[in-house]
Amino acid sequence: MTPNLEELERLLAKATPGEWVAQGWGDGSTPDGVTNIFNHDAEVLLMECLPVDDAALIVALHNAAPSLIAKAREADELRAEVGRLRICVGLHVNADAYADTFPEDAEDAAQLRKSETWHRLSARSVLLERDKDVCNQAAKAWLLKPGGDPAAAFAAARAALGEAK
Repeated sequence: MTPNLEELERLLAKATPGEWVAQGWGDGSTPDGVTNIFNHDAEVLLMECLPVDDAALIVALHNAAPSLIAKAREADELRAEVGRLRICVGLHVNADAYADTFPEDAEDAAQLRKSETWHRLSARSVLLERDKDVCNQAAKAWLLKPGGDPAAAFAAARAALGEAK
């Protein structure tokens, strides 16, 4: 089961706040094999109803929950970034394949260069999400204008979108 982080945060917010501890009564009167759970103010949350190991697990998970939730969110962000980087690597590998292909003639060379440039611009678009519109427009302009300059395509796209370099 994959945890729903929002639900875990909601439950944590409603639970008794602060650190919890699992321990028996100070006078040794706790029955063998069970324990109590106390909050940070020494108020009893659960009394003599949980096996010691279960109580220890509940307390450890409660106390670690904020950190675990934060780490899960960070892991989600990192997974998304790895996905973007995988796409970019694939686009650059394709671009390199076009760059390494020997053209049959000038028209073929122009088409190969366009394909290479489109893949590199697409990779940049993925990496720089904020530049996505500029990159997409530059890639389209480059593909539509035979023998065009990629730098000029970027400049034209930025100008058309009202951006300064």
